[in-house]
Amino acid sequence: MAKIVLFFLSFQFFFSPLVTAQNNWLKESDSLESSLGKETTDTGKIDLCILLNIALLSNRPEKAYKYAVSARKLSESIKDTTRIVHSMLRECDFYTQMGEYTASLENAYHAMDLAGKNKRLTTLCHNRIANIHTYLENYDEAVYHQRLSISLDKELGDTENIAVDYCNLGRCFTDLDQYDSALFYLRLANHRVIDQSGIPDPYSLSQIGNTFVKMKDFDSALYYHFQAYKYDSINEQQFELAMDEYYIANTYLNMQLYSRAKEYAQRSIVRSKRVNLYELLLSNYK
Repeated sequence: MAKIVLFFLSFQFFFSPLVTAQNNWLKESDSLESSLGKETTDTGKIDLCILLNIALLSNRPEKAYKYAVSARKLSESIKDTTRIVHSMLRECDFYTQMGEYTASLENAYHAMDLAGKNKRLTTLCHNRIANIHTYLENYDEAVYHQRLSISLDKELGDTENIAVDYCNLGRCFTDLDQYDSALFYLRLANHRVIDQSGIPDPYSLSQIGNTFVKMKDFDSALYYHFQAYKYDSINEQQFELAMDEYYIANTYLNMQLYSRAKEYAQRSIVRSKRVNLYELLLSNYK
């Protein structure tokens, strides 16, 4: 299975992690852009740019990236370290989504240097770094940084971001073929999101599905992938839906149900072209 990043990590002071999909994302982004045009303070403009990045990343990644860059530059101009770090991590998320892992990792390490002794910023950086190392198959580094993030989040009492930690740790254990640990952490992450938002987390469901694929329990895998697909469809998130369709295609391929695999791979190709997901296009073509 290709190493494709699905990013759901957001910022504590903006809104809950994992559940980043916005209902009516286009309406939401239009409203934020209207507010940005009226905003007069630098900090207000920065926060709106970051919110716009979050709203647009799944469907308009290049535009989302431009808002992250604008937020960083304005943050640097007023020497607001907290907002500089948050903006840099949003740029990091774009690079990750595009499969530019080296650029993403450099951004994340630079952000952590700037975070200094700020534990809340540092834990977000550790989380990002762990996530990227997982996709680079640097598992010792991934587990090391993820456990540091969990430790800091527990110390801060940040129960929301712990769900992100658990999901990423579970995904790492999947790649290490430690399936019991993987399912434990992924299910724990999903339950935490349900407790926070009242609905399941599609990303956790997708990763549970991927774990079952590696366990060759394909019926269970399909169940979780279609559940993820259902919840992502509610919010019309093109990146997440393209990922879901790829995961479903990959599962059918493992089941040797080739016509169904081809059907969902073609669906994923169509969506991937919309948002320039080149690595995911290659995976689907394979």
